[in-house]
Amino acid sequence: MLLHSVRYADELTAGSFPLEVAGPAGWVVEASDRFSCTIRLPPIPEHHIVIPSFASAASDTRFVFSLLGDAVAELPGVPTTIDGYQTANTPTNSAGAVSMHIDCWHTEQPCVDTKVRLVVHASCPPKRYLLTISIRPLEIDPPITACTCRITTDRAPAGISQMQAPPRIRSRICSPTAMAMVIGCKGRDERWRRLVERCYDPRTRLYGVWPLALRAATLEGHLGSVEALADWDVACRLLERGVALVTSIKFAKGQLTGAPLEYTCGHLVVLYGIEHQEVLVCDPAAPEDMDVRKRYDITEFSRAWLAYRGATYIVPV
Repeated sequence: MLLHSVRYADELTAGSFPLEVAGPAGWVVEASDRFSCTIRLPPIPEHHIVIPSFASAASDTRFVFSLLGDAVAELPGVPTTIDGYQTANTPTNSAGAVSMHIDCWHTEQPCVDTKVRLVVHASCPPKRYLLTISIRPLEIDPPITACTCRITTDRAPAGISQMQAPPRIRSRICSPTAMAMVIGCKGRDERWRRLVERCYDPRTRLYGVWPLALRAATLEGHLGSVEALADWDVACRLLERGVALVTSIKFAKGQLTGAPLEYTCGHLVVLYGIEHQEVLVCDPAAPEDMDVRKRYDITEFSRAWLAYRGATYIVPV
């Protein structure tokens, strides 16, 4: 089993991001409008997820991640305009070592000599940026935390129900709605509608593509990352510093008591505290804004969130 996270950032971003940063990325100038960075990964066992994440404050930035070595697969990045967005339907590499999953890779075989390469298309090298690579097993038996960390009521996110959106999209916009709550949108305002629009990917017809969610937050002035967490240690450290998390959950019928959804194959909620072995959550699937704040049993929530992938948006505000 491999648990691995590494972050690179400029000095200003590193000083404000609440988790450890290794230092600046080693940018290589490939052309006047193209810059790259290559990161060597540790040996990765089979059945692991690899999540690359990049956020840049520059408005003209678009990028592409590639996994190189004994596994070759390319992930799309985020352009200034949707016209430049590359399709994510790249097939599994010929060796069958890695499979593509829109915004991450899954290892199907051990990958011994692997690198992640990021190519950024911009008018100048990235100046305000955060580059993150995180790796963990696809599935784990999640540990249960005994810590109690709580954000006081006046700092809890304002509730926004995705179910108040037009019927054609209301069941599909948990990602931008959760992000809107994290960055401080006050109800269903213009910023929420703007985030929803910016998170739509016409190629996949999804609103939940992770790089687009990060890009939408960046355009509102907030740099963050998408990371694969495997336990409560990082989550508790962030919560204690007042950082709410957007967590990706998956559960079957009867596995998350009190949830507005009976079951889900993928849903995003805001985790903003832990109290008395309950998690404090804003669940955008609630029918009304006033019903969004929920308390879920921490054991049930741990299984829903950490058992599979553990994907998390970390966006300090």
